[in-house]
Amino acid sequence: AAEAGIRALDAVTEALRRAADAGRELAELRAGQLAAWLGEALAAALPALCARHGAAEMQAVIGAVLPALIGEPEIEIAVATDAQPAVVRALTGLDPRIAARVRVTPAEAMASGDLRIHWQDGMAMRDGAALCAAVLDILAPSGLASASLASSPRPGAARAMIRESVHVE
Repeated sequence: AAEAGIRALDAVTEALRRAADAGRELAELRAGQLAAWLGEALAAALPALCARHGAAEMQAVIGAVLPALIGEPEIEIAVATDAQPAVVRALTGLDPRIAARVRVTPAEAMASGDLRIHWQDGMAMRDGAALCAAVLDILAPSGLASASLASSPRPGAARAMIRESVHVE
């Protein structure tokens, strides 16, 4: 009878172990599904967020970059056609010595809220698509964004959102 009791306890122990393993597998599966869902939701929301905040970010880039270019002879800012008036308005608050050397050019191929600032030996840019790709690249290793969501249509764009060369006289 004692042997039968031990076998019964062993069977219960094994059943509990299998149930715990199944519960762990289910929890991991659900966590993976949740992470994938969160990644898809974020991937869907990021472009809209970048577009919604593009104008403010564009003005922040202008305000951060242009004052440092006071010694540059010529500065060009390329923006989407619909953003050109807002950029021109942003220049009115800058040092007139800088603003006088800035040329704002419309670029129909650029997304609204994106900009490229070019000067003699460098450039800075705000690229919403590259920003989204960079965020998804960061999240991909954790499972919060699939590799297909994280891949940028322009290889390397996420790592080169802002580039600058220093002009040494």
